[in-house]
Amino acid sequence: MDLIDEILDLLRRRWRLIIRATLLCVLAAAYVALKTPRTFEALEVIQIERPVVSEDTVDGVGEVSSARLLQAIEQRLFTRESVLNVAAEQGLFDDAPGLTEDDRVAMVRTAVSLNAVAAAREGFGDDGTISVVRIFATWSDGETARDLAHIFATRTLDLSASQRLETAQQSLDFFRLQEEKLNGEITAVEDEREGFRNENALAIAGSIESLRGEISTINTRLFEIGQEVLTAEGGISKITSADRISEVAQLRAKIQIEALEDDIDRLNVQRDALLENKAGLEAALARVPVVERRLSDYDRALTQLQTELSVVSGRRREAETAYALEAQDHGGRLTVIEAATVPEWPTGRGRKTTVAMGFVVGLILGGGLALLLEILHPVIRTSGQMTRRVGLTPVVTIPSVGEGRRRNDRRRNKQPPLGTL
Repeated sequence: MDLIDEILDLLRRRWRLIIRATLLCVLAAAYVALKTPRTFEALEVIQIERPVVSEDTVDGVGEVSSARLLQAIEQRLFTRESVLNVAAEQGLFDDAPGLTEDDRVAMVRTAVSLNAVAAAREGFGDDGTISVVRIFATWSDGETARDLAHIFATRTLDLSASQRLETAQQSLDFFRLQEEKLNGEITAVEDEREGFRNENALAIAGSIESLRGEISTINTRLFEIGQEVLTAEGGISKITSADRISEVAQLRAKIQIEALEDDIDRLNVQRDALLENKAGLEAALARVPVVERRLSDYDRALTQLQTELSVVSGRRREAETAYALEAQDHGGRLTVIEAATVPEWPTGRGRKTTVAMGFVVGLILGGGLALLLEILHPVIRTSGQMTRRVGLTPVVTIPSVGEGRRRNDRRRNKQPPLGTL
C-alpha cells in the first residue's frame, strides 16, 4: 500500500514533466507520420490453366514447365527497356524529371513483384507446375498501384501466349529441319550404295559358288582349246613332214596348213578371251567378302537413318499438333481470376498508429525521467521510506499543514521553498 502511495505521490509531483515528455514525443511522432510517404499496394491474381488436350495425348503440349515459362516471362517483363516504357506510358516520374534512368528502373523493379504459387504435387516429384501467379504493385498513389498491377498482369498474359506460341513454332521448325536433313542423308546413302553396286555388279550378280562354277567351266574350255591347238599343230607337223613331188600335192598341203593355222589363231583368240574372263571372275571372287561387308554397312546405315527419321517424323507431327493447339489458344492458358482494385488503405503502419506509439513512448520516457530525478535527488517523505532507507521507525509523523497554500504563494512569488525538517 505504501508503494502505491509513493507512486501516486511521484505522479502528483512530476506530472508536468511527464506531460511535457509525452507531448514532445507525440509531436515528434506526428511529424514523422506526416513526413513518411504513404504507400498503397494493389494485387492482381492470374491462374494458370491446364491444357485442353492432356500431355499424355500430345507430348508436344505442356513440355515446358510453367515455372520456367514464368521465369522467362519475368526476365522479359523487367528488362530495362520494358520498365522504362511502362514508366513513360503511365507518367510515373513526371513530377521528378531529375531522376536518372537507373533510378527509375530500380524504383519500378522494387515496386512490382511476381509471386508464384506451386500447384499440388502428384507423388513425390516436383514437375515445376505453377497454379497461381500474384502480381503485387506498390506506389504512393492507389490508382497508380492498381494500374501498374494491371499493366504487368496484361503483359504477363501477352508474353505467355507469345512465348508458348514461339516455343511451339521453334520446336516445329527444328523437327522439320531434322526431317529434311535425314531425308537428304538417306538419299545420299542410297545413291552411294547404288553406285557401289554398279561398280561391283560382277561380284554381286552371283554367289561364290556360281563364280567358282563359271571359273571351272572356263578352265574346262581352256583345256579343250589347248587340246585342239595341239591337234592342229600335230596335223601341221604331219603335213610338213610328208614328201610331195607334184605341185598339186604341195598346193593342197599348203592349203591344209593355212587352214590349220587359222584354226590355231582362232583358238588362241578364244583362249585369250577366256583367260581375260577368268581373271575378271577371279578378281570378283576375291572382292565378294569386301563387297558384301560394304553392302551390309550401307544397309545398317540406312536402317539407322530410317529409324531416326521415323522418330523425328513422329515428333514433327506432335509439334504440328502442339502448334495448332497453341495457335487456337488451347494450350496452358493464363487467365485473370482477381483483377486489381484501388486499395482503400495504405500499407504499413498508419499515421494514427504512429502517433499512438509516440504517446506511449512519451509516457514511458516521462515516467523514466521522473524516476531518474527521484533517484538522483533522494528525499525521505514518508515513514515507510525512512524505515526502508535508514532502518529507523519514526514514533510520530507530523503532517504538512498549509503546505499547499505556501506552495502556491511561493509559486506566485517565484521564491524557492524552505527546507523541510
